[in-house]
Amino acid sequence: MKKIIILIILLTILIVVGGIQFFNREMLIEKDIVYLKNGNFILADDVWGNGEIVYYKNNNKADMILRVDIDHIKNSAYQETISYKKAVIKYYYKKKEQLFDSLALKKQENQEFATLIFFGLTKVLPSIIVLILLVSAYKMFAVLLYNLKRSGKNKKDEIEGAEENIKLFKINEKELNENERIVYYFLKLYKKQLNAPEDAPANFYLADAEQAAPNSIFELRVRQNKAWSKRRVTIGQIGQDSSSKSRCFYVIYDIHMVIKVPPEPIDDFGLYIESIKKEKDIIDILAPRECIIPMISVIMKQTHSFQGESLLTAEELEEKYIQWVGRYPKYQEYLKIGGSFVYFMNLSKYFFLGHILKNMHAVKGKMEQEINEQPGVIWDLHEFEGKYGISTPPVCAGIQILYTKCEKEVREFTAGHARLSIPAYQLRKWFLLHLSGNSISKNEEGIPPELTDDLNKSFEIIFEANIKDVEAYRKIIRKYIIEISFFQNKYQIEGIVTNMLDLLSWLKKKGVAMRDLKPDNLIVAGEQAHYPRFLRSPKEFSIGLIDVETSVCFKEKDNSEIAQPQLGGTPYYATPSQLLTNEMLISTFRDLPRILHLQDWFATTVIIFQVITGEQLFKKTVRLFPIILKKIQAPLNAKKKSSVLIYEISQLFWRNAVAEFKEKTDKKKRILKGINIILPEQAQKMLCEEIKSARDNIEKSIKNLIESQKVFNSQKIRRQLLVASPVKIRELNSKWEQGAWTKELNPDDKVKIKKLLQDLKCLKEHSKEFAQLSKSIEPHGIEIPAGTLLELMFKIVYSGMFQERWGAF
Repeated sequence: MKKIIILIILLTILIVVGGIQFFNREMLIEKDIVYLKNGNFILADDVWGNGEIVYYKNNNKADMILRVDIDHIKNSAYQETISYKKAVIKYYYKKKEQLFDSLALKKQENQEFATLIFFGLTKVLPSIIVLILLVSAYKMFAVLLYNLKRSGKNKKDEIEGAEENIKLFKINEKELNENERIVYYFLKLYKKQLNAPEDAPANFYLADAEQAAPNSIFELRVRQNKAWSKRRVTIGQIGQDSSSKSRCFYVIYDIHMVIKVPPEPIDDFGLYIESIKKEKDIIDILAPRECIIPMISVIMKQTHSFQGESLLTAEELEEKYIQWVGRYPKYQEYLKIGGSFVYFMNLSKYFFLGHILKNMHAVKGKMEQEINEQPGVIWDLHEFEGKYGISTPPVCAGIQILYTKCEKEVREFTAGHARLSIPAYQLRKWFLLHLSGNSISKNEEGIPPELTDDLNKSFEIIFEANIKDVEAYRKIIRKYIIEISFFQNKYQIEGIVTNMLDLLSWLKKKGVAMRDLKPDNLIVAGEQAHYPRFLRSPKEFSIGLIDVETSVCFKEKDNSEIAQPQLGGTPYYATPSQLLTNEMLISTFRDLPRILHLQDWFATTVIIFQVITGEQLFKKTVRLFPIILKKIQAPLNAKKKSSVLIYEISQLFWRNAVAEFKEKTDKKKRILKGINIILPEQAQKMLCEEIKSARDNIEKSIKNLIESQKVFNSQKIRRQLLVASPVKIRELNSKWEQGAWTKELNPDDKVKIKKLLQDLKCLKEHSKEFAQLSKSIEPHGIEIPAGTLLELMFKIVYSGMFQERWGAF
């Protein structure tokens, strides 16, 4: 008897354990994917067609779609796992609904019938469960026995598989893109920090495939001691690509750093260190201006430390690492990515100006916040008018009508789903989501995931049909956000512009032309704990430099003594002169130092406009750079005189630049007028000197123009032309065009005189403009409106790079 009881107990335990195992196991379910022409897709358990209509079923619910809306269908293309427990419950509800539908019972009858079925099943259910559990127990023992035999081999396979992965990484390293090569570098560095063997299994993957640009977060994994060690690294490219210069990447790995990858691989350690010291020479000239230069200590501190290194200065520690790496060449591999030496710069104490500007002018995110966090405004015409302006009520009324249409559509849609009830607050929330350019999440509470696509599609169709109302509303919100952001950031904008002028004047004082100034090459140095408040006061922060590889020193040097800098630049902030050699520039402009300095003037002008408006100043003109580059590189043009080629590309570039500058500044006139820039003393002095230089050049051009012409030989007439005002020259030109005092002249002289008067008129008008601009920055005027400042800076660059003898635009 005791044996039977023990046997029953053991059997019961087996049955219970087997039941638990059964219900916890998972099964694989395959689904079809219906790809739609609008880019969306539908998951379905089953798909079948009937003429122009295609039917599909998902989670026991059937629906249909027109065949013309379908791009293609993939059978069994999607897989998901589900527990046997959920499968049994799902099967029960499916059969229950099918049974009720076939009997066409009413709701009350359904409940009675369900009760009848339930009590009927209770009589046979125990036997069924026992049978299932017995089968599961037998299966469990079989699986357990098999697993015991395979466990040793599985562990071995797992390690061998991981090792195979790392082998694949090594084999395919050259096939990785640049971002991935940098991630792989940090994976190897992480392995070193863990003291893991070089052949330890390791891999990396994108931590969030849907994360927003520009930065990507990767997870690094290294296997040691039968466990995976994990950490993350953040990587993002800085600025635009350029085939002529290095690419820079922003990295967060213990510290914030910049990695610069040279355009041409460097495999010699001596040349690598020499190039770093060359950049340091430029930084020493610019001292004490905040600058970041490459230092091998930035990354080598992650692999090796020296005793008492905290007592060393940064320069002493750098020199010690250079000597140490030279002595132990194997550590040079930690200075290479993809087989080439790269440059590491520590950004921990600074902010990128580019990042600051993006945050300052992030209109899209602020629009979404304004729309979704102010849900009551669009339902109240008076509140809408009070907030967004007196001309906005018709737009508000249009949006309210649009909501009514959406509400009707959603209610009709949910009517076909008995268990779906959408409260008014949730419907309004969805409406606002779509107004802000977003959509309903698949994780929306109370909504089956398979229905969210249909709901989003309904909103999209209605919004598309009423796109004018939607765009009018978004335009109002955008304008409101820009204005609010402008007033919130006004003092920060003024502070940044003031310090940009301070940087430009410092570069002139030190005799250095950077030649690739742009927000992503500029750092902001200030008390980190006070960011961004310190931006409101120019005295609390400064703007420094990063990446000086395109720079050149021109102070107290003759044209021939100035080194040939690297050609190129970032088109949005460059002029054609940055594509030309020193020799070509000297042949046309004579004064090479001034042309090099004006390249930084042009970039600063573009940056100031971007700081104030958040927009690019020369978005159209920049498209000409490929054409200009082709002209310079064309074999036929190589035989042309430099002056002729420069004239042609200057005509092309500056004609468009002058027109676009006027168009953009006129469009932003109100915003530019609202910004007043405090001129630092050194910047004020620089502007006065440049205005004087520009006026002197114009007066010299006027004098040369009059003396070189052969039509008016009388000294009296020449003196009159020299001192004549722009108004007087216009009067002479008008009389000339009307035919006065021209009867005795031959046709060639008539053409020459017409050209002379037109050129004189342009030159004298430019001189008058500079005289007027000069008054705005005289000693008593330490503030200048942003619009006036931009006009002055652009005219100075234009007058210096587009010679007066070429005409005017």
